[in-house]
Amino acid sequence: MSDSNLFYHWATQFSGCDGGLIDEANTWICGLEWGTGGTNYKEYLETIQKQMSSLEEIKKLEKQKTTPYIFKDNTYPFGRLVSQIYTLLNGKSFDEYEEFTKTFPGKEIFKINLYPVAFKNFNDEQWQQMGHLLPQFKNKFEYKLWCKLNRFPMFKENITKYKPKRIICVGITSVDDFINALFVSDSKSEYKIHEGHLEDLSQSKPRRTFYYGQMSTGTYFYVIPFSTSANGLNSRPLVEQLGKKMKEFEKI
Repeated sequence: MSDSNLFYHWATQFSGCDGGLIDEANTWICGLEWGTGGTNYKEYLETIQKQMSSLEEIKKLEKQKTTPYIFKDNTYPFGRLVSQIYTLLNGKSFDEYEEFTKTFPGKEIFKINLYPVAFKNFNDEQWQQMGHLLPQFKNKFEYKLWCKLNRFPMFKENITKYKPKRIICVGITSVDDFINALFVSDSKSEYKIHEGHLEDLSQSKPRRTFYYGQMSTGTYFYVIPFSTSANGLNSRPLVEQLGKKMKEFEKI
């Protein structure tokens, strides 16, 4: 089988995702691409090359839909934000997030990423370092377009099948991609995406924007800022405001 066909089979599964128990998780979390964190990048590249080496290796990715997602990343900003929001949505206080999430059995969250390959930075310049792995694409624009046409439909098929209670996407600059990839709507009805705002109580920075809506599947849909940017969810009051607004929208 050609490298292009192997890539197709690899990229149209949950490659580049942390996964979880897809048939039990009530909350799906979506990022742009997998964060390598403290992982040795050379080892990461070797891993994905092995995953794409044969259909037998690609089939092993099925386990990502049946492997519990453990809240173990509270030391990283992304994982910490997920823990805090999930704790607030479950009626607990902000202070309880570490204790509340560390005892979970792993059926609560299903973690996905829009794009399957992790770049050290999510910018097009990185293609010069990574392009040799994906020679069928001339640049990152072609790679991302291919994902939109071939990978994104896979997400909608699974959302329609499993109907999670909510999907929380992180990264508002990619709101259009998140909507394109994940928002399921019935052509007979109109489903709108709304813009919401969070006030910075310090009044030293502008208010934060987030997006929300409800799909035809009944799934609540959110796109929220990162926690690490200067205009992101970088304070406890902002995260608590968001949790309150999400609960109001879901009437919980």
